[in-house]
Amino acid sequence: ILEKQLADEGDNPDPRTLLHLVKVYAELKDKDLWIKGLEYCDKYMAKSGWDEERAVCMEYKGQLLQMLGLNDKAIDAFHKGIQEYPHNPLIYLRLATAYYHQGNYRNCEMWLNHAMMIDLDNIGSTVVNFKGMKVMTAELMFKLAWNVKKDVDLALKALNLLIKESP
Repeated sequence: ILEKQLADEGDNPDPRTLLHLVKVYAELKDKDLWIKGLEYCDKYMAKSGWDEERAVCMEYKGQLLQMLGLNDKAIDAFHKGIQEYPHNPLIYLRLATAYYHQGNYRNCEMWLNHAMMIDLDNIGSTVVNFKGMKVMTAELMFKLAWNVKKDVDLALKALNLLIKESP
């Protein structure tokens, strides 16, 4: 339906249609659609002015880049998303995770800490999956504690947080 709507919009697509398609493509296991999603991200960013949604677009661009194995470019996209709208902790978590995958544990921990300091009562008007963010946070805390710091006590605390959120 969205692809038909985009085709009907012609040369001047509604940025909301582009972003909705990016969100759908990011959920699919199709490399060609991931590439198309990246193109739509660029078109969206050229047309939209709403900072919260621009940050969401950059978050999805980062995810698509990661799925394509382009983690360094994903990190750049996440940083740009934070510049657009620095009040949503999810993009900080995604950035921290990207640094973890890169092996840059110092930056991983720094961005994880930034994410955990954001006031959840003032993160904006976009839909937020609080449980998902808690699970991502606990998983990353566990990985850092167990794999990097070799701190069993801290790893157990993180694991208990994870079990509490996702039994």
